[in-house]
Amino acid sequence: MRHETTVLIVMENVHQALKMEERCDLADINCRTVAKPRTLGADCGIALKINAKLIPLIKKFANEENCTIFGVFYQEHQHWLPYPDNPSE
Repeated sequence: MRHETTVLIVMENVHQALKMEERCDLADINCRTVAKPRTLGADCGIALKINAKLIPLIKKFANEENCTIFGVFYQEHQHWLPYPDNPSE
């Protein structure tokens, strides 16, 4: 898996997802909210779409903003899978 991979970050709720999108905008980070695929659960209906290399920064922002990340996912062969904590290059 490469760091060029686009991932979805699912937050606890819509409010937190929008808060994180705003935080990214203020830091001039390419991030956008998208409809969360239903296969990723029934909680928050939107997710953040970012480049995988930005995951550590998003986690830092989430911690600073007291936001909860429910999961980070990448798409492979039409399936959404949990993004590994330590992906190989």
